[in-house]
Amino acid sequence: MMTTHSQPTTLKVPPTIPTVEEMRTWNEEKVLRWICRKDLNMFEDDDNLNKFKMAEFIGSAFLLSTIDLFIRSGMSLGRSISLYGLVTEVKSKFIPST
Repeated sequence: MMTTHSQPTTLKVPPTIPTVEEMRTWNEEKVLRWICRKDLNMFEDDDNLNKFKMAEFIGSAFLLSTIDLFIRSGMSLGRSISLYGLVTEVKSKFIPST
């Protein structure tokens, strides 16, 4: 007779996408925490994390950022594209339908 051992499952709730108005008020630490919750691999190495911290992206600056700006901040192309994807995710959350 086979027995199965079921592991308790824990549901991880993904971080919510803030409104643009909300994110505009965020400090650097809150922006960084949200990014890390959205993408656990974004800053898996200290070099990228330090570069992001040195750029001091507060919420309003993060929302105005482009791929080029992230690259000029020292991020790799791949990280820059991913960060910009998060920018567009926030900005496109509440696009009014016509």
